[in-house]
Amino acid sequence: MIQEQLAHLPEFLPDYRPFPPVKEHTAWQGLPLRAKQRFLQAGEAALQTPIAPLPLSLWLDFTHTGRRTPWETAYFSRRARLCALVSAECVEHKGRFLDEIADTVWAICEESAWQLPAHNSYVRDTPQLPLPDTTRPIVDLFAAETGALLALTRYLLPDELDTAAPGITARMERELDARILTPYFTSHFWWMGNGEEPMCNWTSWCTQNVLLTVFLLPTTQQQRQAAVKQAAYSLDCFLKDYGADGCCNEGAQYYRHAGLTLWGCLEILSSIVPETFSPLFHEPKIKNIAEYICNVHVEGPYYLNFGDCSPLAGRCGAREYRFGQAVGSDALCALAAEDFRADPDPDRRAALQANYGVPAGSCFATGEELLAQPRLADVMIIATQDRQHVAQALAALDKGYHLVLEKPISPLLDECLALQKKAHEANRVVVVCHVLRYTKFYGTLYELLRGGAIGRIESLDAVENVAYWHYAHSYVRGNWRRAEESSPMILAKSCHDMDIIRWLMGVPCESVSSYGSLDWFRAENAPDGSADRCLSGCACKEGCPYDAEKIYIFNDKSGIRSGNDEWPCSVLVNKPTEEKLYDALRTGPYGRCVYRCDNDVVDHQVVSMRFAGGATATFTMSAFTAKCYRSIKVMGTMGEIEGDMDANVLYLRKFGQPEQVLDLGTIPDRFAGHGGGDALMMDYVCELIAAGGAEGLTSVDASVESHVMALAAEHSRTHGGSAVELAEFTEK
Repeated sequence: MIQEQLAHLPEFLPDYRPFPPVKEHTAWQGLPLRAKQRFLQAGEAALQTPIAPLPLSLWLDFTHTGRRTPWETAYFSRRARLCALVSAECVEHKGRFLDEIADTVWAICEESAWQLPAHNSYVRDTPQLPLPDTTRPIVDLFAAETGALLALTRYLLPDELDTAAPGITARMERELDARILTPYFTSHFWWMGNGEEPMCNWTSWCTQNVLLTVFLLPTTQQQRQAAVKQAAYSLDCFLKDYGADGCCNEGAQYYRHAGLTLWGCLEILSSIVPETFSPLFHEPKIKNIAEYICNVHVEGPYYLNFGDCSPLAGRCGAREYRFGQAVGSDALCALAAEDFRADPDPDRRAALQANYGVPAGSCFATGEELLAQPRLADVMIIATQDRQHVAQALAALDKGYHLVLEKPISPLLDECLALQKKAHEANRVVVVCHVLRYTKFYGTLYELLRGGAIGRIESLDAVENVAYWHYAHSYVRGNWRRAEESSPMILAKSCHDMDIIRWLMGVPCESVSSYGSLDWFRAENAPDGSADRCLSGCACKEGCPYDAEKIYIFNDKSGIRSGNDEWPCSVLVNKPTEEKLYDALRTGPYGRCVYRCDNDVVDHQVVSMRFAGGATATFTMSAFTAKCYRSIKVMGTMGEIEGDMDANVLYLRKFGQPEQVLDLGTIPDRFAGHGGGDALMMDYVCELIAAGGAEGLTSVDASVESHVMALAAEHSRTHGGSAVELAEFTEK
């Protein structure tokens, strides 16, 4: 089919220009703002991640044991790092990422082999050789990918890279010639086809990346002619194993590596010589291959599966859409567009949609898309990231929604006050998720204090024991690790505590002071022998309590092997399994060494408070605890009350009387849902709205007051612990 088109192949084959190099910066500036922000964030994260070492011992680990993970984790992290850095430099174009790009390119060029240890053989389905032969490179899936990545890097940043590291582009060209071009033109790898042997996704995948390498580099016309002819032969060998219906016998998951890389090959060829290769998109078999993914699509992210494929074949995007355009398939374009607009994690979205019977027309890609619709309900729950809350809440109030708002309202005081003002103007109920007030533990304590059980409150001491593994999960590796992206720790985690303390004290807070720092989870505290990732050959794994494998796999509370397939495992992957968690730990943020992350929130903090009337309170937050729970002691003129939220017990000691033990019962949930407060709060909200709305237990007014306390505490902490008078603080 494809070889037939070679009769029309012109003598001159131009460069492939998928998009402009960075020197044509206007095109890059035209990207959507969200895309540019995403590229920059990934690049900045890469700057904080050292180049993973690839010592011989990692290769030999596969040779001796068959374990693929140690080598592959480090290998792929280098390439992901280069992708992130190059994308960020293209978007910003200030040279900030160039040195690290050059370092990463150099490291890849210095590798003895680009093929994986598991692919280190010259004959299909034969045992792998113990070490790579550097004189005879193998072009496997990932050597070809590496070639395309380096060729693309050189294409995008040729002048910029040579300014940062003179001669680096010449080094890249030499390595690409020796490791990709020369082997491709002078050797025969099985995936190139022989007319008889069955092919698989390797053929189109490798061919696509070789074509990218050839046509992004300043190769000769002889090389380009040879590459096109070999590619045409290989792709015909690939197509022979497809029926007229276009079915991929490797399953829906492999469509991304087979059908879509076939499109990649045809896209390159038709861009170079449109009159020769564009007609191929009109071939019925090519169209059927493109539409295969539509034919096996069930609903949402789910596909018919067989063989070793999962029913979750992956999210559709630009490649599927452009393949649909090329073959004239409205169905494929529609599927790709719908899937691309869906939740970034389509598995979670589909599960929620199924669990609650939500029609597809009532599912939206973003909060902003939802808020553009007419009001759909009485109450909106806003549970997005901290810095998104207020803008979304203000828009929701304009639509007439009552709100259940995840805490904190915002890390910015003016935003907190703006929302408070807007809620009153709109005459809408805004319930902030300070769920501890709804628990039996704090509710009982509150009633005892208001009833005068210990006389007048003179002092209160509260402790939040975060637990070492919880802190590592959420505040070192997780979404709340950086204050500028979320909130400072006193808000992100401990605004619950500020709220409870204010509620229990019963009078306004007048002054606060605070000390604390990020003391332990820093690069300088990384032990000798540690690695960038817990599964990348870390020599300290056995003795490290923060080891990600221990937390997510083996921990008797949080680990998958103890039967926990919910939080925190469900944060890493949807519907966790041990296999899926290991994959996430090898590549995702939760597998990073706790001493080598980009976190900046404190790991311990104390706050001292003075309340109206002279009563005082102290609060301590610490990451360095074995268990995750809160404890409290309230001291009054006539007695004291001590409470252990983990045990759900209060101890009432009236002076001169026997101790009373108030056992508040067992909390059934594994992680307790904040002591049962989550579910109880939602019951309360439903009753509140049904009654026509009123001042709620955790109203925006009450919440703003404790937010002021937290923000003042953070101001004090960052200014040497100096006392902050709240009346003055709110006027600034």
